[in-house]
Amino acid sequence: MVYLSCLSSLALALTHLGWWGELRGAVESGIDLAEKNGNQPWRGLFAAMLGWLHMQAFDFAGARSIAEGLLETHAEVPAGQVRTMAMLTSAYADLATGQPGNALQLFLEVRDRQPIPKFFLQWYWRMIAEFGLVGAYLDLDELEHASAAAEQFLADALTTEDPALRAPAWDAMARVALRKDDLPRALECLEQAFASIQNHDLPSVAWRLHESAARLHLQMRDFAKTAHHSAEAASSLSRAAASFGGNDPLRRSLLKAAETLKIAADR
Repeated sequence: MVYLSCLSSLALALTHLGWWGELRGAVESGIDLAEKNGNQPWRGLFAAMLGWLHMQAFDFAGARSIAEGLLETHAEVPAGQVRTMAMLTSAYADLATGQPGNALQLFLEVRDRQPIPKFFLQWYWRMIAEFGLVGAYLDLDELEHASAAAEQFLADALTTEDPALRAPAWDAMARVALRKDDLPRALECLEQAFASIQNHDLPSVAWRLHESAARLHLQMRDFAKTAHHSAEAASSLSRAAASFGGNDPLRRSLLKAAETLKIAADR
């Protein structure tokens, strides 16, 4: 139990650090050990983390497949940790593939889950849902709801010292400000986001900030900074891809996403 618990904590750390090849190894080791011991709860937890990894690495079909299997076998109400992670994986996959309405319902279900009984890191996954809500509301052109969701996420994130939560919260505020055409406020929020990770090497967070900065500077018609931030976003994804073996399909998925950002930089 102690060893499996350590693997679970290691997986979350590796997620933020962008060491996703190492993360895959840790998660697959956890799944293998749980299966050998007939421990289905722990197997489900590591499978949920594997699905989350596929989503982060832009393999949305693979992520959705893993999440759907877990949702069938973990149907408890209120949702526990595995079901919550699977719902979030499906929600972010839906959001990335143009289905914000579906994503919104899942994000709301996670955010509005009754507070008890609790599960490990329930507060953390609730905040991940809050971040997703901002994107879903923006894609649905519900700007006021997006603004309220971003404010709530920032308020919650600032109660922690976690840069991997603080930076996305400021990024969410910047994205809302950009949609409102409040460019000075968007720039201010992005400066806060970058400051949150100034002393931390978090490529899985940094690439999103640089992508948002590229969009902002494009709207400001500062094409040099647009190209710079697009290139930095691509570089962060390439670093995450480098942690995988050469034949890993997730490596190819990440490199394809990085190439898309490089093309944007060249334009």
